[in-house]
Amino acid sequence: MEAKLVIDGATLECSLGSKTSKLKVPKSHGIMVQNKNVANISDYVEEKNILSFSKCSKEGICKPKITSKWIKGQQNCIIDGELALLDICVVLCTQGGIIKVVDSGQVEKED
Repeated sequence: MEAKLVIDGATLECSLGSKTSKLKVPKSHGIMVQNKNVANISDYVEEKNILSFSKCSKEGICKPKITSKWIKGQQNCIIDGELALLDICVVLCTQGGIIKVVDSGQVEKED
């Protein structure tokens, strides 16, 4: 299965969180898919791009703390100066959680 570009509204999951969350890409990087902003590996900022996963199994209330960019970006696709974010990417929370994309946000088109 081929990796997909991640767009605004993609579903995220944290290994320590109790619920999924949605990726927010409020700023356009100049590329859109299905009329939504495409994300790049710099879209990792907590409370701006990555919201709470409700409860954290280590901290109680989930307040993601992320200090580095997403890992495994698309090497041959540069969006606004950064690698494109793919649905195989992960980012680490300083609390020990691994945040991954579980749905790219793209709607499958029927033939």
